[in-house]
Amino acid sequence: MIKTLPTLVLSLAAFTSGASQQLAPVHRWRPVVAKPDVRIELDTATATRTDHQRRVWLRWTFPTPVSDLADVQLERREVDCARGLTRVLAVETHEARPSLTPDGVATPPASRSPDTVSSSDSVWHVVSSGSLADIVVKAVCRWREAGA
Repeated sequence: MIKTLPTLVLSLAAFTSGASQQLAPVHRWRPVVAKPDVRIELDTATATRTDHQRRVWLRWTFPTPVSDLADVQLERREVDCARGLTRVLAVETHEARPSLTPDGVATPPASRSPDTVSSSDSVWHVVSSGSLADIVVKAVCRWREAGA
């Protein structure tokens, strides 16, 4: 028993330190808009519903001539399905293009933490009929996993 105690203690320590780490959220992206100049996907794993409102993460992909270098923006958005309103709660931008330093050395693509959303963006906005925002609002409100 005494010989196995150190092994037991090490095993238990490894288990508890691993268990205390938070796992990265799992995303399940489903397309809601596919146009030549933008693809918008909804994360069905984190979509929530309260009454007539939805709170979702959207992934906006802006294609470039080289598909591996598309720019991606993640957006936490709240949608009021009953009134046709929407507001942005958070934004993360992920640029796939490497940038160049002044001496011409390529740096890895930029990936930033959530940007601060201005107070004018976080207020409710009425969407124009037929606009891209209108298409997104209608798609989010129809989405089954979002509780529609």
